[in-house]
Amino acid sequence: MEVGRIKDLPGEESSDLKSLLENFGSTLTAVAFKPVEGYVSWPGFLKGYDGCCQQNLVSTRLRFLLLFVRSLKSQGKKSSSETSSDLDENLEGQVSSREFRDVLWLCWLMTFYKRLSNGIELPVVEPLVRGAFQDSEKVPLKDLYSWMLATIPSLGNVFVDYVQYCLFQVLSPQAFLLTLRSFFQDEDTEVKSGLSHLPGHLTPGRLWSLALALKDKTGDTLLSACLEDSITLLYRSPVHGKGMNRLWSQVEGYREAVLFLFSGMSAEDPSKTWLLAAVIPSGLENKSNFYGTSNSCLICLDPEFIALHPTGKEKNYVYSHKTAPGGGYNSRPMPNGIGFGGSVENERIWISDDFSTVTLRHHAVDKTYQAGFILPYQQGYAPLCCQVLEVEVWGLGSKTAQERMATFQQREKLFAEQRRKVDLKAFGNWQDSPEKMMMDMVSNPNRPQREER
Repeated sequence: MEVGRIKDLPGEESSDLKSLLENFGSTLTAVAFKPVEGYVSWPGFLKGYDGCCQQNLVSTRLRFLLLFVRSLKSQGKKSSSETSSDLDENLEGQVSSREFRDVLWLCWLMTFYKRLSNGIELPVVEPLVRGAFQDSEKVPLKDLYSWMLATIPSLGNVFVDYVQYCLFQVLSPQAFLLTLRSFFQDEDTEVKSGLSHLPGHLTPGRLWSLALALKDKTGDTLLSACLEDSITLLYRSPVHGKGMNRLWSQVEGYREAVLFLFSGMSAEDPSKTWLLAAVIPSGLENKSNFYGTSNSCLICLDPEFIALHPTGKEKNYVYSHKTAPGGGYNSRPMPNGIGFGGSVENERIWISDDFSTVTLRHHAVDKTYQAGFILPYQQGYAPLCCQVLEVEVWGLGSKTAQERMATFQQREKLFAEQRRKVDLKAFGNWQDSPEKMMMDMVSNPNRPQREER
């Protein structure tokens, strides 16, 4: 199997990744399908397919992925005839942070397998590595497996989707074997390091990381958006202005899943900046109570990848409220702003309505999302007050959702224009109007009325 050029990587890392790619197809065939003299028998094919693809358990798929990568790394040190085709069922030994980064890069390449002919950039995966290793150089394989199972459970699906994609391209076991061995057939394929930037903070690598953290259809939606470039920027504070009014003018009427991103920095230490994300499957709504679904999730994307999944005990997923102008008197007005988890006025995360500050209450009584720190450097029990730098909202729905939003906003604009219109004819003869008579009676009901004769 030939390998495309790997540019802009340090020499040692480039050599390691190239070695893994050179042995990728042969190792996968050996550990999963056990070919004999270059062929895969039908019983071996069915057994291998059931072992790596049909297992629906997340834990089984992740275990197979880790053990496959272990075999892949060991094959580079042996000849193909010396490589064992059996997978070790025990997760033992230590894993280095660089090895885990190679695993993530391999999964990234498997995700974008269909695009490799045009070249692809390797993402920055350091937040994921820091989240798994906590500033350690090595961790036990069992601990890494547990972290992956809790934080990025969909990583195992990447391997399954790649194998299934290869299967759909062929009609015979022999052709299937050749397909797996041609991971990089085009010598002009170029694999670079770095990032393909979308406007704002969202990058394909971050979007891919978010998809790995979600177990439901929302994760599939994020992955499809990453593959097809179908994600849409609905709102960005540096462009559209800060505040709830500016936000609603851009997102009102969008009724499909959105990704809410906001960056900030610590008020006490400006060097501590961060990027948080909230997945809202039902879209943003202006309500005076909490709403959302169990597919919601809170995730720290930088400086360390941390995911807080719903617990299923409560349903206070998201709160977003802005009092409408001229809404009338309310003896118990609801707070204006955006919150996640906790309860009203004691939210887990609270963003002020002018998008100037955010309060993180990591010790709030919150049964909606998992307990723990959403930022890696939070300490103590007091709420953490930070300055909001930017806010972004990305639409994950189809073009139909955008068309419906445009129709809704156009209709609201027409209604607003109609309410502002004044019928001048109605005020043409104010002295004879019934409205003036009623106002006079209310102001002084005992006033004698002049009778027309």
